[in-house]
Amino acid sequence: MQLGLGCIVWWILGYGFAFNNVQDNNFIGNERYAGHDWPEGKAYLLATCYGFMGISVLYIINGAITERVQLPAYIVLTFFIMIFCWPVVVAWGWGAGWLYSMPMEFIDYGGACTVHVFAGTMALVGAFLAGKRVPTADSKESQQFKYGSPLLFTVGSILYFISLCFLNAFHAKTIYERGMALFNTWLAAGTAALVAVLVGTLATKSLDAHFACILRGFIAGAIAVSSMSINIQAWEAFVMGIIGGLAFAVAKIVLERKVDDVGMMAATHLVPGAIATFAVGLWDNNTGAFHSGASGAILGTQTAALMSIFAWALLFSFLLFFLLKVAKQLPVAEDLQKLGLNDVAFGLFGYHHFVEPKERHIPDDEGEEAPVHSVPPQAEEQKSPEE
Repeated sequence: MQLGLGCIVWWILGYGFAFNNVQDNNFIGNERYAGHDWPEGKAYLLATCYGFMGISVLYIINGAITERVQLPAYIVLTFFIMIFCWPVVVAWGWGAGWLYSMPMEFIDYGGACTVHVFAGTMALVGAFLAGKRVPTADSKESQQFKYGSPLLFTVGSILYFISLCFLNAFHAKTIYERGMALFNTWLAAGTAALVAVLVGTLATKSLDAHFACILRGFIAGAIAVSSMSINIQAWEAFVMGIIGGLAFAVAKIVLERKVDDVGMMAATHLVPGAIATFAVGLWDNNTGAFHSGASGAILGTQTAALMSIFAWALLFSFLLFFLLKVAKQLPVAEDLQKLGLNDVAFGLFGYHHFVEPKERHIPDDEGEEAPVHSVPPQAEEQKSPEE
């Protein structure tokens, strides 16, 4: 649903706001809406590549609010983020907006600020306003969470890491820069994963936590080096991996005590993205203060971009999530949370293939308790115990 709706609204207004004639006002584009007068080939390619980056912003936000937000909220978020909130941020940076008119141009090759800081900020606010999950029927703690499929979590993390490798190399101009970007991303990601799982042992001995730390640490490391991966040396990527992994682990420990961010999106995206945005001004081989002896102008540009995009995301995330909360579209009903959405909403037979059928109860419209089957009754009738 988000992929389809996001494509439509991006086509109608989002792409025009993001890339077309932004120089006229340095804030937002003002033409070529709904595909009108798109140059043959080029506009379609740009619209596809950057549109999918916008969809990834939505999916990052999803990871923080899983099992606590109702379907209409996803529709509202998709519409406003893809039609205006995110295109404006793209216009400022990649669309040659006001950040490019500063003394030193804004550098954000891998989307550290435009994608990860923006999405991580909205994810943090969404998780905060959605509130903590209520205890499930099998637990007394609201923070209790088990991954339904560690295998799928692992595969998904690997696929997302691969996508980050290509995103980090997306703006490279030569094959050599692409090779540098890919290797630096890999090196920083692996380093961050090891640091994250080692630091994580100081907070908990839980195998689940270590499992999540090493997978999310890989993502955090790739983000920490994202916007400078095409123009730094390998030893610098190694150092950024250490910094990114440490920052992720500390942020995870601190944030999980206050915010029920089930996917650890703020620690994985917001914190490493902010570090990467600022670090460009230090490490970039051409403009970084550590290399060129620059006056600090690039640090000013990167800081201005970081603060403005963070503030923009903070403003709209509070506005959207607050209105959704007022409209009673944020929290899923507590009785459904207690049973677990997999059982209540889907009752997938395959999900419980090796689990004996259970009968649970939820109140019906008249207050009476009606049985709810973990396995659909028709599935039980069709399968014998031996089968």
